[in-house]
Amino acid sequence: MEPIVIASGGDGASQEAIEKLQKMIQRVEGNLIRRITVMEGSLKRVEDLEDEIARMKGDLARALVPRDPDVTKDDFERWEVNVRKT
Repeated sequence: MEPIVIASGGDGASQEAIEKLQKMIQRVEGNLIRRITVMEGSLKRVEDLEDEIARMKGDLARALVPRDPDVTKDDFERWEVNVRKT
């Protein structure tokens, strides 16, 4: 980041006031950088949660799909008997 350059002129600001202002600006910049870093970390966690939720939705959808019924030999024989009757 480029430093802020304050042109010396006839505005009447003392060197001490300018230095205090520059230090304040540096603190604000540092705080902003830290907050941005924290937010980026939070966004990464949200992205990870979104991925996990997508996986869970897929797993749930697969779990809720009705399974093919188990057909036993008795079921098949009953079906054959019913077919013969008709």
